[in-house]
Amino acid sequence: MVKTGLNRLFASLTSRRLRIVGQILGGLLYLALPYYRFIARRNLRFVHPHWPVARVHRFTRKVFREFGITLIEALHTICSRPEQCLQRLDIEGAHHITEANQRGRGVIIISAHLGSWETALQLYPLCFERPLLCVHKVIGWERVDRLMIRSRTRFGNMLIPKKRAFGKMLKHLRQSGSVALMMDLSRQKQSVPVQFMGHRTSASLGAAMLAMRSGSPVIFVSCIRAPDGRLKMQVDPPITLQRTSDMRADLQQGTQLMTAVIERAVGRHPEQWFWMQKRWETYHAGLYTNAASLRRFSSKKKK
Repeated sequence: MVKTGLNRLFASLTSRRLRIVGQILGGLLYLALPYYRFIARRNLRFVHPHWPVARVHRFTRKVFREFGITLIEALHTICSRPEQCLQRLDIEGAHHITEANQRGRGVIIISAHLGSWETALQLYPLCFERPLLCVHKVIGWERVDRLMIRSRTRFGNMLIPKKRAFGKMLKHLRQSGSVALMMDLSRQKQSVPVQFMGHRTSASLGAAMLAMRSGSPVIFVSCIRAPDGRLKMQVDPPITLQRTSDMRADLQQGTQLMTAVIERAVGRHPEQWFWMQKRWETYHAGLYTNAASLRRFSSKKKK
């Protein structure tokens, strides 16, 4: 009964109230998570070395508040009926996916931890009448993991474990299916160097490799939050990838093109990006010195 009551409560929240509750949650997370607060500040100082400390701290608080809203929006989607979810969503550029589906070559959807990314992932099958095949990484907290699986598959999406995922995704594309990949995480394995926000980092070549092997178009999709709380799913035109006799160069250039698309999207809404990740760790490990000690300190305090 308590669970049903909470579901109804979340489902009944208006866009304005979702934003208020999310900002409160984000403010609490800012105070409770010094490890992630530290990483966000380091990233911001790295990308904006000219910013004064006070501005970095103010913007970090804003980032946490937006992240809190993202979490509440994801819970709202879990608890709401399909029609309630779609009422808050506007879509721009949907014809790019419709036209790609009509070609019958499958579609590679790339995205980033920007805006309400979880909600966009969940609602994709409702918007385009085709499920996504996504890679699922177990995070270690069993209850949270079950909740994420439930939310991401509620409307038809399919999840596969990270191990040996490439072959399954390639097969799905060749059967005219759609796959989704997050492209803004730092990778050390199966990655190539790219430039992101003016600094060298690494990015997975998985999407570029899938595109080369399948001939499927690559389309960037984001879900941005407007000031009034409404969500806009933005579908960009397909990214043109070159194919030459130098496969390695093609993969690197293709991955860089995708990274550049993401960088432009983050540049338009920087406060809605997930700055609490070690995005530049591969080539700038010293950037996050002392982060581990903060995590250990936080764990001791909880005990």
